[in-house]
Amino acid sequence: MKVKTFRAQNMREALALVRRTFSGDAVILYTKLVRAPGLLGLFGRQIVEIAAATDVPREKPQASVASAVPAPAATAARTYARSTAAPDDPLKGLREEIAGIRTALDDLVKSNCPPSVAGLPEPLLEGYVTLVRHGVAEPLAADVARSVAAEMTPAELTSPDLVKARLTQRLSPHVKVGGGITLNGARRVVALVGPTGVGKTTTIAKIAANFEVREHRRVALVTIDTYRIAAVQQLQTIADIIQVPLVTVLTVGDLKQALDDLRHYEIVLVDTAGRSQRDELKMFDLDAFLKAAAPDETHLVVSATASLGNMSEVVERFMPLGPTRLIVTKVDEAEALGRLVTLSSRTDLPLSYVTTGQDIPNDIEIAAAGRVAAMAWER
Repeated sequence: MKVKTFRAQNMREALALVRRTFSGDAVILYTKLVRAPGLLGLFGRQIVEIAAATDVPREKPQASVASAVPAPAATAARTYARSTAAPDDPLKGLREEIAGIRTALDDLVKSNCPPSVAGLPEPLLEGYVTLVRHGVAEPLAADVARSVAAEMTPAELTSPDLVKARLTQRLSPHVKVGGGITLNGARRVVALVGPTGVGKTTTIAKIAANFEVREHRRVALVTIDTYRIAAVQQLQTIADIIQVPLVTVLTVGDLKQALDDLRHYEIVLVDTAGRSQRDELKMFDLDAFLKAAAPDETHLVVSATASLGNMSEVVERFMPLGPTRLIVTKVDEAEALGRLVTLSSRTDLPLSYVTTGQDIPNDIEIAAAGRVAAMAWER
């Protein structure tokens, strides 16, 4: 058996490489997205990687593949699919079982729907169930479904796409957005705050790279995150790549001096250390730094992978620090994006950015109400 790895910009090109190399008689061992080499490994784009094999014994294909390739590939081989006309999908039974469970759960939700959605047309009831399953709060989903029911004709309700579009349209006003950072000539100081592990440093690197590389603005970085050496090293690497200054400060006095020294830059981005919203002493320490920085904007960063309860708690505990906007990270890793709509509907902080991956500077976008509302259907 011959095993070979192929990489291409997309799945179609990768499969074409497989067919040209193995003449169609190939077994796909696994497919996955990998990061292509980029500038210092930071600016690489995602590409498709496929491992394929030929001359696979036919008597016991799974066992033969497993004995001829390394353990990770052997595991993947148990669920391979042929690139040409393949026999039954080996995962078909599992997929059908999962679909059956999901259908049963949806039926259970429908049977226990609150009186607020009783009597809704079936398409809207299904839409309500999907939104709730994806994290949209039940009262909000019910309100949206009822408003759509009042404006759609029976003929329109027969179109699933139209029903989904109308529900999304009605969700959009519940998403508060405030736009991205704008520069108007005067220096602007922008701080990012938030709990540990939400991706503040990566996010600030994306913002800095976009302003410096794409908009050709004069950018400077300041970090007070001296607790994590890796965070400082990451920012220093970015600063070196895009050729902007990075100042590391230890005290409030250092911070004031750094901001004075950087007064001629158009934007100064301040990276702060992650703080648990329940650690009052460290929150007090962070507050002292923010008061010294007197930022024009303070963006609170939360992770989309957290529960709605956790995100709500973070917002509540950080509000005394005076955040002006909200950034949601790790949207690509979250399992229920409807909770973003719910969170936005419950807080006065408008969304500024959402991040959708680790790629610097690409995986960040200015939050748009319609886009965030549409995310409620994606998980």
